[in-house]
Amino acid sequence: MTVARTIFISYRRRDSVDITGRIHDRLVAQFSAASVFKDVDAIPFGVDFRQHLEHEVSHCPALLAIIGPAWLNADDGQGNRRLDNPSDWVRIEIETALKRDSVVIPVLVGGAKLPKDYELPESLKGLAYRQSALVRSDPDFHRDVDRLIQRIEAVFEGLAVAAQPNAKSSPKSASSYAALIDDLTNALTQATQSPHNQRGPRLTRRHWLRLMGLGLLGLGGALATRRWFPHLWATYGRKVSQSLPQLSAMPDRLRAAWEAATVEEASLSTEAETRYTYQSITVNEAGMPLYQTSFATSFYEEIQLNVAGYAAVMPLVEITGGQFLLGMRQDQPLSADESPPMGRKSPIIASVDAFWMGIYPVTQEQWRAVVRLPRVARELPLNPAYFRGAQHPVEQVTWYEAIEFCQRLSRYTGQLFRLPTEAEWEFACRAKTTTPFHFGQTLTTNLANYDGTQSFRAEARGIFRAETTPVGAFQKANDFGLYDMHGNVWEWCADRWQSLSDSEDEAHFSQPVVLVNTEAEPNIPTAPTVDGRVVKGGSWKTVPHNCQSAYRTPREGNSRSNTIGFRVVRQMVSR
Repeated sequence: MTVARTIFISYRRRDSVDITGRIHDRLVAQFSAASVFKDVDAIPFGVDFRQHLEHEVSHCPALLAIIGPAWLNADDGQGNRRLDNPSDWVRIEIETALKRDSVVIPVLVGGAKLPKDYELPESLKGLAYRQSALVRSDPDFHRDVDRLIQRIEAVFEGLAVAAQPNAKSSPKSASSYAALIDDLTNALTQATQSPHNQRGPRLTRRHWLRLMGLGLLGLGGALATRRWFPHLWATYGRKVSQSLPQLSAMPDRLRAAWEAATVEEASLSTEAETRYTYQSITVNEAGMPLYQTSFATSFYEEIQLNVAGYAAVMPLVEITGGQFLLGMRQDQPLSADESPPMGRKSPIIASVDAFWMGIYPVTQEQWRAVVRLPRVARELPLNPAYFRGAQHPVEQVTWYEAIEFCQRLSRYTGQLFRLPTEAEWEFACRAKTTTPFHFGQTLTTNLANYDGTQSFRAEARGIFRAETTPVGAFQKANDFGLYDMHGNVWEWCADRWQSLSDSEDEAHFSQPVVLVNTEAEPNIPTAPTVDGRVVKGGSWKTVPHNCQSAYRTPREGNSRSNTIGFRVVRQMVSR
């Protein structure tokens, strides 16, 4: 019997954000991204955060209360303890879980101790009597998290046993279980009878989570094919896994409905939903693999470029938007003469909407096709690259020429292409990670093209190739399916350069960058004197420090370099 592995992580950003990010990444690798809720990513804009948190926590079998040394007495800046405020996020999260009698595991980090009951508000006193878990920094981090994962696994095993249909339960819970089975069976049956009917019976998100929590379905199980189950898929969107459930875990009548639907679906000669598969890898401080993950997604498109006898394909993948900590200071110690990747000691909470992005930097083959399209604002060189190769990234391209490329591509396709904003680029690069690189704690020259003669952490020194490599040559993407986000070529961003410090306004990242129109832009200067633009990602020539997800540096918009290329973004069409 499978059961939903749904974990809510409760933490204070000021107290434990770095180690919480590392814990989150390990849990995602173990239980999948859809199974781990972390409030910085989960709260939509415009909703009552209190109701949203209560709703999410109420459907999670397990809550991890990350407690750092300042967790108990953190104040609101005016001398008032935050835990004493009934609207405090952390208090709401833990209150809800305790009230529901969920499994609440205090996770002690940074040398913190479990609070005493008299130190806590009345509604949180139960936390003091929960068995805690200790997670220390390196070199003990991974051993401690392994023990934590074992405890969580035990929790889920217990829930799975409790969810067996022949398990003892109250009449109320049995009735609820049967009603949910009826809901799903009816939905599958009607979907089979009228597969193209988009107005069939729907399961609410509450039903969906309760079905998982009862052990009826494995994570994502009921939504294996969007074609046949829009009634269900529409309630949960792109966050749903496309994996099949174990039929042995389903009641007989539900299994019969499922089998009828899947047999009928298999008879259709339609394009497979899963069109893009890739692998990501995570390494430790020594550059040794910790784990490898395989992904598959249907949210993938190929732009066919056929211009004047020149043909190329431009693959794109959809990036679901969200909130994240941009430019956060990484957890590695910094030397006296070294600054954080963004010149800041504290992170910026940034948000991005969904968008499509090229899975590779623009290649010379793609450039040669688009350059033959009619001019919009300026001429483009036929092949400016210093290092030649059809599948090598195009380089020696100015920011203005990259804009012209996007304008021509927009006219050709009828869709809006542009450069990514700095926030979009970093969100896409991180792919939900909080480590220095999306690969983990360090980088190796087996994973990326950069100057490997210098080490970043404890990894062995690598090689210096002194040239670009074909895109995707290392065959390991990030969790979003993007290649070459670290090294190979720097990538232009849409933003003007802005120096950032902790005292400056962070609105720079909360406002959208004005997009360049697809028509000619007469106001763009042809030879600006000061026109700094952001580049990110590092290149074949840079040391690993400069390849970090958070690292940023300025370049003049008119500058050319065999270390600078770009990647395109396609604006999301409103649905």
